[in-house]
Amino acid sequence: MNLATELAVIRGINELTTTERALHFCRLAKELEKAGEYEAACGALAEFWPERAIAPIVEGLDLNAAADLLLRAGALSGWLGSARQARAQESAKDFITRSIEIYEELGDDDRVAEARSDLALCYMREGAFDEARITFKEALSKLKDEAGDLRATILIRAGIVEERAGCFADALRLYKESAPLVEESAEDALKGSLYLNLGAVYTRLAEAEGREDYRDLALIQ
Repeated sequence: MNLATELAVIRGINELTTTERALHFCRLAKELEKAGEYEAACGALAEFWPERAIAPIVEGLDLNAAADLLLRAGALSGWLGSARQARAQESAKDFITRSIEIYEELGDDDRVAEARSDLALCYMREGAFDEARITFKEALSKLKDEAGDLRATILIRAGIVEERAGCFADALRLYKESAPLVEESAEDALKGSLYLNLGAVYTRLAEAEGREDYRDLALIQ
């Protein structure tokens, strides 16, 4: 990006309202999060989330922007934390739960499902696989049929939980269920996630069952 373009972007952002800026930076943070750039995603939210140990600043925002900001802060807290950092996962769950409450108030079922999916990941990181399964099931039940990418994402995440729990056949079933939706998607990151996790579960199945055909399938994925 050249200087003139960069200045135009900055000028455009400065002309936005507080709510519009929050939504803009939430969208940017989400894209960075998808790419695995978690620190950069946190940086994108710095105006509204200057201290990661406390909740983001939602005063003055409309409900949709407040929920989006809480969800992004919660998701990033979860990614940057670990099972050994119980405080990080507790903060993540708190932020995400607050976003769910707002999305439910707004009647936005797809965003409720998305937020529940991130909440389920927090449970998974803590090793609470049953809670994660229940939360993923609730997320899927909220989705509309046309929510292809989101449904695929939730199915893949649910498969990761089963793989970590050692339930490889269930993981494979969930990955295969997501496959038609992934093939219709334009999201390269989503496709990469499916193939990577399919390869991983075929590898685990090959080791568990001594099947060379699964090793071949793992390499193909």
